[in-house]
Amino acid sequence: MEPSSPGRNLPSVVLIAVVFAVSLLAAGAGHIRRTNSTIAAGETRLRHLALHDPCAVPNRIFFGDRLEP
Repeated sequence: MEPSSPGRNLPSVVLIAVVFAVSLLAAGAGHIRRTNSTIAAGETRLRHLALHDPCAVPNRIFFGDRLEP
């Protein structure tokens, strides 16, 4: 019978941990990218709603912003 060595399966455990960490980072980056684009689209929509009437005609605030130097 061969005695067990304590570090025999360490490379495979490290490899599994690295693969798991990389997959978590990739998933997190994708989520952040989607979140940022969703926030940017919402801000654009809110800016349009603030500066236009319900019929999409520019309102007073829009013209006031354009007239300021």
